[in-house]
Amino acid sequence: APERYLGFDHVERLLTLAQENGRGAVSLPGQEARRVGERIVLRRFFAAPFANSFRFSLSIPGEVLLESQGWVVSAELTTDQRRVGAEPGSLTAAVSPVRVALPLSVRSRQPGDRLHPKGMHGRRKKLQDLFVDGKVARQQRDMVPLVVDRDDRILWVVGAAVAEDFGVTEPSQGV
Repeated sequence: APERYLGFDHVERLLTLAQENGRGAVSLPGQEARRVGERIVLRRFFAAPFANSFRFSLSIPGEVLLESQGWVVSAELTTDQRRVGAEPGSLTAAVSPVRVALPLSVRSRQPGDRLHPKGMHGRRKKLQDLFVDGKVARQQRDMVPLVVDRDDRILWVVGAAVAEDFGVTEPSQGV
């Protein structure tokens, strides 16, 4: 799946399916693996983007103006300790640059988006479920900006959640 992030959990689910007693199908980024008799069959699928799709490059330092969505998303590198402890739902977030694959982009949601929100101890959550749990109106979901890295991993759902994978552990390394 070009330009899609494949994680350890994807490989683990595929190996479970490949075992003799594995059944059903495994959803992978951009494709599905299904057991058919003694074989594993991969089928690519292409989901249509949502109605208000957008994607813009985000430089560091820099900003992206999303005029029709009513947002300005900016990024800067700092070691300012006060920036580290952004609260959930805040319009400010701090992420550790250690695991981030540059360049960054600001984009709209896509079918199948998932992330590891802080506080879920490594478990993944569908972006759709995050929006439902956060009571984000259906008509507003396409307008919520997502900050993603080169591998299309979600770092921050603006105003909703920061991914645990990119949490700040050592502010002196930069945020």
